[in-house]
Amino acid sequence: MKRLRYIMLLAGLMSLSLQTIYAQRITRSFRNTSMSEALTILAKSTKDYRINFMYDELEDFTVTTSIVKRTAPDAIRQIMGFYPMKMTIDGENIFVECTQKTPTKMIGRIVDAHHRPVDFANVALLNVRDSLRSQKGDSKSKLRGLSYRC
Repeated sequence: MKRLRYIMLLAGLMSLSLQTIYAQRITRSFRNTSMSEALTILAKSTKDYRINFMYDELEDFTVTTSIVKRTAPDAIRQIMGFYPMKMTIDGENIFVECTQKTPTKMIGRIVDAHHRPVDFANVALLNVRDSLRSQKGDSKSKLRGLSYRC
């Protein structure tokens, strides 16, 4: 009888530890999804963390990635990629913020001589007074309205 209790207790503990290991693994695909929408989806997918961010600050960044069996912090790191963002974990709270906060944002279309969109064009804004580069950026590929972030 004592041996049976021990086996049942051991099996219960093993199942709890396996649930803890695999409970918060996230698998998700994003294709041309705004960063704000992707973080909202991740926030709904996890129970262990509360993801905090400013929606308007991150909505212009797009995400195209596949997340396979990642924890919430690892999934956020993956969708942040090389964007100028910072993630801070404080207990069960995750804070995501844009580190490159500039008030200037230009939106337009970059086209060639035949009025076709130019993919991945490099853009530089020059200062009117001395023609020095004041801001730089690049265009996004395959979009109707290309945007430029300073």
